[in-house]
Amino acid sequence: MLQPIDYTYIVELVHSSGDVSLNYTMKGTGQFKSGWQNGWKSFYPIEHLNSGGFLWPDEDKIKFIFKFQPATIFEQNKVLEWHLNQMEHKARNAEDAIARLQEEKKKIEQTVTEQRRQIEKIEKREIQLKETLGSQQKDRELIADQRSELKALKRDNESLKKKLNDFVAAQKRQIVDDSLSFQTDIIKILKKYYLFI
Repeated sequence: MLQPIDYTYIVELVHSSGDVSLNYTMKGTGQFKSGWQNGWKSFYPIEHLNSGGFLWPDEDKIKFIFKFQPATIFEQNKVLEWHLNQMEHKARNAEDAIARLQEEKKKIEQTVTEQRRQIEKIEKREIQLKETLGSQQKDRELIADQRSELKALKRDNESLKKKLNDFVAAQKRQIVDDSLSFQTDIIKILKKYYLFI
């Protein structure tokens, strides 16, 4: 968790005339903490909003502009380091997820291979039964049972193949998404860093 740091902040109450010079501005430096509040009494008297020209009558609202940034380059570095650590943590999690997907993929491939062997054995037995048992009723019943088992195994095999393809597609999407997200986050951080300097 990032420790509280000092921020320079500017809060502007926008004048309804659009004249920037009439905006009411409050500046300061402080730490933003969870649950921190700053009420009207320390900012601008709420009863003077209309007379001061800060109430936008056509829209029935007031408008603010908020700006803040770390107070020093050292504080900025703390923020950058924290964001980099967060991204490294996400990258490690992504690598772990990919490793789990690879392991699951291997298991599915092994199952598919084993089922393929079983299918080949059943098909071979079916051919042998057809050749040896001929037209006898008992033989036809045995062949029908073998065919039912073969169909069931083929369905399972197709289902496993689809699951394997889904895992591979999910793995590719995750790698691309994590890479793009990581690059985007780095670019944003560097932009903020150079804008501040």
